[in-house]
Amino acid sequence: MRKIKAIVSILLAICMVLPFSACGQAPVVVKGDLDAEITGTGKNETFSYNIYSDGTVGITDYYGGYTNHKIPSEIDGMQVSRIESKAYSAKGLVKVVIPDSVIYIGDSAFEQNRELVSVKMSENCLHIGESAFYNCISLKKVKIPDCLEYIGAYAFTLTKWLDNHKEDFVIVGNGILIKYLGDDKVVTIPEEVRFISTAFSAMNGRKIDKLVRFEKVIIGPNVQIIGDCAFNLCIYLAEVEIPDTVKSIGKSAFSECIALTDLVYPESITKIDDYAFYGCIGFKEYTVPEHIEYIGYKAFAKCLNLVTINIGKNVSYIDTSFIDESDFVTEINISEDNMYYSEEDLCLYDKDKTVLYLYCKFKPDDMYEMPDSVVRIHEGAMYDCQNLVEIYLSDNLEEIGVRGFEGCKSIEYLHISDNLKTVANSAFLNCSAFTEIYYTGSAEQWSEIEVGSNNIAFENTYVNYNCTGEE
Repeated sequence: MRKIKAIVSILLAICMVLPFSACGQAPVVVKGDLDAEITGTGKNETFSYNIYSDGTVGITDYYGGYTNHKIPSEIDGMQVSRIESKAYSAKGLVKVVIPDSVIYIGDSAFEQNRELVSVKMSENCLHIGESAFYNCISLKKVKIPDCLEYIGAYAFTLTKWLDNHKEDFVIVGNGILIKYLGDDKVVTIPEEVRFISTAFSAMNGRKIDKLVRFEKVIIGPNVQIIGDCAFNLCIYLAEVEIPDTVKSIGKSAFSECIALTDLVYPESITKIDDYAFYGCIGFKEYTVPEHIEYIGYKAFAKCLNLVTINIGKNVSYIDTSFIDESDFVTEINISEDNMYYSEEDLCLYDKDKTVLYLYCKFKPDDMYEMPDSVVRIHEGAMYDCQNLVEIYLSDNLEEIGVRGFEGCKSIEYLHISDNLKTVANSAFLNCSAFTEIYYTGSAEQWSEIEVGSNNIAFENTYVNYNCTGEE
């Protein structure tokens, strides 16, 4: 939601001071603020709700049981500004009226109401979340307000309302493209489009015979947001032109686009989000542009033909799962000018090699000698490294993070110095082959190590004390 706040702030300020009326209802002065924070909770015989700092409430659950339901504009004297995530999920609704006081509808808010036929939407709604009306298969009547700024991934997937659209470009609200039905191999996004939701995703109800039609997409000059899953599973898409007007590219935006061999993010983008290129098997080498600062969770995971990834000087955050299941990577090249990361032999460290962030689990080595500069093993850094049998930890290592060695089922021998102070929760979970630990300190020093829960393998392994040199 944060990525749309800047876009809607001016509009919202206007909404807060102007009265609105629709369909004969009394005028509503909208009080909701998307930046408001939760300050408390409440409950009565019909609703549970969050209380916000703007004096409004967001419905979190409904107990009324009515299938024809008019959501109130006030609860316990406070204006209703939000329908929270899953608040009305699978409630057996048939008809719903959403009051004009509502500016926000959360993720999965009305999903799985399979008998739901019509929704009278708030005229002031600015945000409809991911899967908000997903699988409401009978839903055929919805009017989207012109002021709507955001529609999340698959918000109306598997509804008659979406399926009944016949135009090539289905554009609603304030320039939101929610579906493309054309047959062109080269698709140019219309100028009126500002936001691309899951318009091209194969998971958005698109027929398989349509998937072959578009191989190239030219993003229009007024597009500001490419949303989550926008091009997910577009298996013939080989080229995308993205202008600098685009300010945000969401999660899984190009995941499983197997025909893509490269895609350059414009200079206006600083983040490669979670799952951005997951399953893009056409990638063999990818160069992260210099302006990128963030590489998200599994951003290049399951890129089965990826061999080389080059990371620019400005990247300051890399999720340790970023190349999960990309088992043929043989090169991770970090720019020498990068101030945050360094790499050696497919191991990712901080710049000074004091923190081990990632040991690539597809390395064939059965033994690993950690540089003595390392003082901390990051969370999940060596997760599922099943080839390793023997590990020499850094002489200066002080901390092994959560899930640091989880799933390393072949480890038999571990060499540890007496500088180790902390073994976090689940650091050695599912390490079933442990045989011996060689420890440079005394039994008394060993007993002083703080060991978290779910480390039975570590705690029950035989320890050789006062070991020096190679044992």
